[in-house]
Amino acid sequence: MAVDDDIGGKARPIMHFRPSLWRMLERDRSVVNLDLFWPIRVNEADANGIEAGDDNIFPLEDMRPLLEFRKLRSLHLNGMMRSYQKYIWLACWLNPYIEDLTLEMALGPVVGEPYRSLWAPIQNNWATSDTGHGSAQYLGQGGEGILAAEYGVGEYLDKHSIATAKLESPPLGSRLRYLPVVKLTLLGFVVDAGPFLRWFDPMRLRHIVFKHSCVDAGFALSCKMADLVRVSWPGREKTRTVHSTPVSREDLQVITLKKGRKVTGTAVGTHVLGGLFGHRWFLMNKRGSGKDGSRGARVARRPSGTLKRVSSSNTNTQSERGRSNSEPPKPCPKSTTQNL
Repeated sequence: MAVDDDIGGKARPIMHFRPSLWRMLERDRSVVNLDLFWPIRVNEADANGIEAGDDNIFPLEDMRPLLEFRKLRSLHLNGMMRSYQKYIWLACWLNPYIEDLTLEMALGPVVGEPYRSLWAPIQNNWATSDTGHGSAQYLGQGGEGILAAEYGVGEYLDKHSIATAKLESPPLGSRLRYLPVVKLTLLGFVVDAGPFLRWFDPMRLRHIVFKHSCVDAGFALSCKMADLVRVSWPGREKTRTVHSTPVSREDLQVITLKKGRKVTGTAVGTHVLGGLFGHRWFLMNKRGSGKDGSRGARVARRPSGTLKRVSSSNTNTQSERGRSNSEPPKPCPKSTTQNL
């Protein structure tokens, strides 16, 4: 019996996931969403507290079946009571189309002194460091995904764990140079610049979300990522940064859309501006149109009241001469421009 795709999808994690449930998950799933937190019953806890209860924590080696999924696009692991980065990063190397990675710890890190005053919690008025000014000093413990004891206790985004997983991935079929993750969401992590400067693809990573209980131990992005990656954190004002790229005039087009489809398109250049000016000028001078829809000749009024028809070619010639020997034509009156 297989688990329904809705259960374990993005909106419905499999709560209190147990190792025995791996066999019920189809290996061609594109989304895996697991809650690894196991509730502890009070009457089952002994006098020594939780420490005697490794049985109440999802075992590390029981995470290995995650490597059998090769079509993942989204991986969510929530309520983690210990580090599983050993298999998480290996699974990412083996899934070239994975885009969404969410890692949430059940408990936040505890940072010791003097680092508690040096590392800022990622919340409210926190801001990212200047490009290239982060810290890549290794703060972990042998690639296990946890802080070294001298810094505190808690989960650490471990660049050595990522590197070790990459070395183990080629025999299993991976040929990736960078992690293919597009959106990374973290909860309860200590982060620095190391993993982002070395292992995340600057051409794919686009969004980093820090949820509560994350700590900045030197986080920064590379120059290639700084203008492309959006960083979110708790308490940040909801603003949107828009990056623009200068474009030459010759590369622009004016298009007309009708029912969502392009009807006409004209390159922007001197012809477009000239046409716009001519349109306004002819409106001001009441230029008529022929019966067939083409523009007719300009009609000039003599002082005596009689009409004289002037050909279009002569008009254009006189207009060009006038522009060359005199000042540029005056702009449209303000009222006429507004009506247009």
